[in-house]
Amino acid sequence: MKPSPWKNPLNLVAGWLGRRESALLLLLIVQLGVALGLMSAWQAQAPRSTGGSRGAEAPACGPIEVAFAPGANMGSLGRWLGNFNASIVQGPNERGGFELRVPGQSPESVRASLGPLAESVQVNPLCPGRP
Repeated sequence: MKPSPWKNPLNLVAGWLGRRESALLLLLIVQLGVALGLMSAWQAQAPRSTGGSRGAEAPACGPIEVAFAPGANMGSLGRWLGNFNASIVQGPNERGGFELRVPGQSPESVRASLGPLAESVQVNPLCPGRP
């Protein structure tokens, strides 16, 4: 006894279209699924701050702005960041400064701890309302 084509709709489509067209249709369906998956993943990414405006993206703001000295090297800066549990939030900005988040530290204590690694340390004027 021949199986009913209604039990497997793919068999029904394959019989109606032929093998080549069925393979092409299956390939198009797979591509559509991949395209939709990529599109939803792309839309789900968090927007990246361009550093030019401070709107609703306030968390991407470092309360301390540092202009590093020309002689500062990545090894020394990396050790300093690790020692103080600090992070560079953004930078360089239009003034050449880097926005830092240094938990529990004031700009004065950051300046003292950076020593010759920093040319200037100040409260970030682009990050209003942040301690």
